[in-house]
Amino acid sequence: MGLCHALTLRLDGQEETIMLQKQQSLSFRLVTAIVAEAAVLAALLIVLSPPLTGPQLMMAMVILAAVTLGFAVLVKRLLASSESFPLHGFDNAATTAVPHPEPAPDHLYLPSAAPQQSSHLNLVHFANSDEVMEGLIGKTDENHHENSGDEREQAEELKTVVAALDVGLRRFASGDLTARIEAPLPAEFEGLRSDFNHSLEGMEEVLDDIGSSAATLHGCQADLQADIKALMQSAASQTAEIARTATETAVLSETVRARQAQAGYTASAGYSALLDLPRARQTVDGVASAMQALATSSAKTASLNEEIMNIAFKANLLAMNLKLQAGKTGQAGDDMHAAGDEFRHLAEQMAEAAKANAHLSRTTSQAATLGVGAADKVSGEFDAMAVYLKAIHEKAAGMAENAGKEKAALDSLRSTMMKLARTSREHAMTMETLRTRTDVISREVAFVDRHASRFIPIRTIQPGSIFKPQPQGGPKPGAHLRLVKS
Repeated sequence: MGLCHALTLRLDGQEETIMLQKQQSLSFRLVTAIVAEAAVLAALLIVLSPPLTGPQLMMAMVILAAVTLGFAVLVKRLLASSESFPLHGFDNAATTAVPHPEPAPDHLYLPSAAPQQSSHLNLVHFANSDEVMEGLIGKTDENHHENSGDEREQAEELKTVVAALDVGLRRFASGDLTARIEAPLPAEFEGLRSDFNHSLEGMEEVLDDIGSSAATLHGCQADLQADIKALMQSAASQTAEIARTATETAVLSETVRARQAQAGYTASAGYSALLDLPRARQTVDGVASAMQALATSSAKTASLNEEIMNIAFKANLLAMNLKLQAGKTGQAGDDMHAAGDEFRHLAEQMAEAAKANAHLSRTTSQAATLGVGAADKVSGEFDAMAVYLKAIHEKAAGMAENAGKEKAALDSLRSTMMKLARTSREHAMTMETLRTRTDVISREVAFVDRHASRFIPIRTIQPGSIFKPQPQGGPKPGAHLRLVKS
């Protein structure tokens, strides 16, 4: 029983030693991965000098994402490889020493892993056999030596893997995206090599796409700037044309306003004349009535003149009779003769006055008749003038109304023109802002293009080799990108 206890303690010590070696190996791997990541970050910080802009930040994020993915796969592989180490010595010792009989009910239980529990149970089951114990101790020593050889081989394999990763990461940190792990690695690390190479290939493709997209954006931005410039010129021309049209519309509106004022004045004057015309017609009608009355009076005067001439003729006859009688009566006849002469002279004057009055009456009657005809004509003209003035008033009022409508339409058109001019100026300002933003985009695209162009195609020529340039028209070989710091 003492020998079994001693053997159990020795096995526990070996298990602790193996676990410690595993932990040290895993710590070494993790430290190597962290150092490699620090080297990559240092290279990125050297390439992308602060301050970081949007394209730089995007490029850094893409590269960091690819590197982080690679490191995540690396750590996963390392952890998986650390968990897959078997304890061959104990398994072999447990399987080759005994034919696995059923354990006794009163076996000794030790808290360890499942393979170790099986070995311990077998050792306790055969603890009473000294020969079996000595054989088990010898087998355990042999397995320990075999495990030591396996660990050395695994250490050599890990050194090979770390050396390959070190070379690849150094080339990647220096900017060589063509870095690949070409040498085959142990079977359990082949996935790590494949993931590393695939990550760099993906990053190379991403940078190629970034360069192509930057060139495309640069061309599109140039076309956009040309279109914006043409639109700005067209908007400026339209603004000037709209301003000129608005000015002409304002002048035309002022002309229509003056015409409206003149038409309104004409309509007012015609309306006032139309109101004053009846009073003038009444005056003419009064003159015509007076002329008619004068003509009537003149006709009556003509008949009185005839009577006066008859009376003068009779007086003249009477004066002649008196003279004849005076010649017959002597001295008294002389007085009668003188009275007869005076009476005849008065009769003659009365006859002359009657003739003159008759001529004046005829002239007055003729003038009155002419005056009545002229008054009738003037009255008719007044009637015609009333019709004309009414038509002029209506036409002038209609012209004033139409002029008002035209002025309102011109004012509305001018207001619309001013709004269009203001909108055109706002569009010009918007175009200017858009042009400024496209300039910013152009600078950012140029910045991205400049940083993407740092990964320029290169061709490595080994010493002693012969370089044959490829034809320009043929298919291009795979792009080799290398980081060139400006």
